[in-house]
Amino acid sequence: MKMMIKRPAAILAGAIFGFSASFAAADESNVSTPAYLLANLYVEDFETYTSDYANHLGPLLADVGAEVLVVAPAVTKLEGDNGANLTIVVRFPSMDAAEMYFSTDNYSALRPARIATTDGDVSTLVLAPGFNPQSD
Repeated sequence: MKMMIKRPAAILAGAIFGFSASFAAADESNVSTPAYLLANLYVEDFETYTSDYANHLGPLLADVGAEVLVVAPAVTKLEGDNGANLTIVVRFPSMDAAEMYFSTDNYSALRPARIATTDGDVSTLVLAPGFNPQSD
């Protein structure tokens, strides 16, 4: 089933970015593809968001081997609507690691603080597997 998901993503990426990818038919079960959290948040109270939520995430992310790549209050909008005032990108070693992070009791205890300090009508959190084509 994973090949069915990866091939369309690779075809789409190739069409968008102008390259082609070939895929090995080998079993991919031992290939670890990183996963990315893309968070576009509208934070209503930065002080409380930081003290009650963000300041507690570092050790939890480290426990699963995650790395924060982007934390930006200002981004350049290229297209579409973006009402967020904070953009965050986090790389996890795998989808399993990302899912483990979001299912821990420690994160579950912090989640209400994020929800209370952000606008849920504008904010989005998306988890996506990284693009990692198998080359010959």
